[in-house]
Amino acid sequence: MIKLRNFTVTLMSLLILYLLAGHIYIVLDSEFFLTTHLTLEVASVIVAILVSIFCWYEYRYQQQQKMLILAFTFCIMGMLDFVHSLSYLGMPYFITENSANKASTYWIMARLVQGLGIFLAIYLKDRKLRIPVANIVFTLVILVSMVGIGAVAFLLPYLPGMYDPAAQTQTMTKILSEYIVIGLYVLTAGKLLTSKSTDKRDVLLTYALAVGVFGELAFATYNYVYDSYNLLGHIFKIISFGIILKGLFDEAIGQLFQANKELDDQRHALEKANEQLQKTDLMKDEFLANTNHELRSPLTAIIAFTELLQDTQTGPLTPLQSDYVNEISDSSNDLLSRVNEIRDLSRIKAGKMILRSEKIMVEELVDTIVRRFKPQYDNKGIFLEVESPPKSIIVTGDVERVSQILSNLLSNALKFTPAGGTVLVSAYLDNSLSHAKITVEDNGIGIDPLEHEAIFDMFYQIDGTSSRSYGGTGLGLSLVKNLVELQGGTINLESHPNQGSIFSFSLPIYGKTGYTEVDYGT
Repeated sequence: MIKLRNFTVTLMSLLILYLLAGHIYIVLDSEFFLTTHLTLEVASVIVAILVSIFCWYEYRYQQQQKMLILAFTFCIMGMLDFVHSLSYLGMPYFITENSANKASTYWIMARLVQGLGIFLAIYLKDRKLRIPVANIVFTLVILVSMVGIGAVAFLLPYLPGMYDPAAQTQTMTKILSEYIVIGLYVLTAGKLLTSKSTDKRDVLLTYALAVGVFGELAFATYNYVYDSYNLLGHIFKIISFGIILKGLFDEAIGQLFQANKELDDQRHALEKANEQLQKTDLMKDEFLANTNHELRSPLTAIIAFTELLQDTQTGPLTPLQSDYVNEISDSSNDLLSRVNEIRDLSRIKAGKMILRSEKIMVEELVDTIVRRFKPQYDNKGIFLEVESPPKSIIVTGDVERVSQILSNLLSNALKFTPAGGTVLVSAYLDNSLSHAKITVEDNGIGIDPLEHEAIFDMFYQIDGTSSRSYGGTGLGLSLVKNLVELQGGTINLESHPNQGSIFSFSLPIYGKTGYTEVDYGT
């Protein structure tokens, strides 16, 4: 918000400077004036273009209609001021023969564009204005302006004169136009003063307009081209532009500082959240480890006593009691398997999983695991087939963990393959001959390709609702992936809904690697 007292002091200072220049009225040496004048003109063109660029980027990021109008205004005005400088006598011809009248015409056009543009930017309702092809529109504005500037050069004889070469002074039309510009400045400054805006750009624009008013007064009252009022007007003009540029620059720096501050705040918040997540993750691992221990102890006792009850030496059981005991045994072993999965994943996450490298005959391992699962497959009516792998395939790995990998894949296939389906287990050398691949292929429900990566995440399940048709904890495939990768292999999935799934994992061929033990840790 502008303080009226400060604004009044500024006006008084400008008035004193203006009157002082008139009091010490002098006519400057033409060579000195032209050199100084050209320097000021070039500086004002540069500042005008910079103001246009700042306003343009303000518009691009904030979509303010006011900034768009100001960007167009200062761009066109900068072009006109540049052409005005080229149109003086002594400069290379710009399209047509140069003259003081030609330079003055471009000059007053630039001032009218400036005054009207700023007036519209402030008086029109400030709103968001989004132009989808803003860059193209800006380019078209520049091109149209260039065509208009060229047309003025040709139409100059038909336009009102702005400079009288005989009298060597400006015409009344030019002076009247200057006062129109002054009127636009005053109206715009009045609007800003009464709006009580706290935007620093509006505050500085008001001061810039005040300086601009006195600049236009100087241009309207000079008697001779080379007198001090003409030079003072140019000085006021560049000061006015500089004040506008300062407001835009300060705003841009402020926005940059605010953006950096927000980024720092977000970074600190993310660091704090990450620290909290790490603590939570550690607590989770500790909870899983403790829970695993607490569950295994009673489960071991339940399984042991169930086996004792199943032993006929402890006494006969009725058929119904035998069924109950068998159900308890199956459920307990199933629960123990889940607990073991949690334990293994906890060890891997904690970096405490140790795998021992052994020589594994793939054919023997596949036959052993398949024989173990055959009764379960037969009970569900699923055909479990084996494509006998070559006896020469020998891999390196932890035999217990490789058995666990294949067992989990066969359990997965058993769960998701309907009765009457087929599951095929096969093994072969990959193309590089450095790894062997073991494949479990089923014709079950299949998996959507969009879920192929997520399926290996901890606790992820294709059907995660409470009413899902298939049970499980969502740990099996995550454990499989981790165990395969810890042994130097990879796991792949090929599957589509209702077209079955092919899980294949690779292990290094025995003798191709030199390690004897893998200690996975962080």
